Amino acid sequence: MCGTKNRKGWDSCQNRSIPAEHLEAAVSNAVLNKFLTQDSVTGLVDEINAEQDGRHAAGQESLSSARRAGHGHVTDNTPANLEPPSV
Repeated sequence: MCGTKNRKGWDSCQNRSIPAEHLEAAVSNAVLNKFLTQDSVTGLVDEINAEQDGRHAAGQESLSSARRAGHGHVTDNTPANLEPPSV
């Protein structure tokens, strides 16, 4: 419902109402079909994995430096790479 109709009543706005479920379905379909395509999600996952690989390499270097410097027991808690969703 538009804000005017909500505040002043049905006769205050002549615009047609759209059922919420129709609008929500249209928006969901647009997002899924235009933005969350297999190619775009795969590209996003690849970018995240590349970033994580870079962080992993930097972390490994820090870990190696800490071990060489003799800073006690140091562990590697690296997350696994993400996999793109299957369709």
